[in-house]
Amino acid sequence: MQFSFSEGAVFDFSCIAVFDPVHFAPLHKFSFAISSARPIMAEDMKNLTLPIVIEADKDGFFVSCPTLQGCYSQGETYEEAVENIKDAIKLHITDRLADGEEIPQVSVSLSTVEIAV
Repeated sequence: MQFSFSEGAVFDFSCIAVFDPVHFAPLHKFSFAISSARPIMAEDMKNLTLPIVIEADKDGFFVSCPTLQGCYSQGETYEEAVENIKDAIKLHITDRLADGEEIPQVSVSLSTVEIAV
């Protein structure tokens, strides 16, 4: 699609949808408008709910997102750790999408085991 504006600027408009591989629903929708001056990109994002694991020790809090292998952070307080993992998750997902990778849909469960010592 192409649009022209009063000052002679011409914009090519395209839309790309990135789909959730499990539910076949749009996960992200990117809209692009490219002018001769500079590209413009807008992103319509969906909210994701992901599990996180928070561990406390004497030095603060360590937090990871088991769904996204290698995605972890830390904080001096519980609240700081949660905010930091949110940032890490956003960066992790943005990087995966930029590389054309899918966002994994992994089921995580919490269980206990009994061990004799």
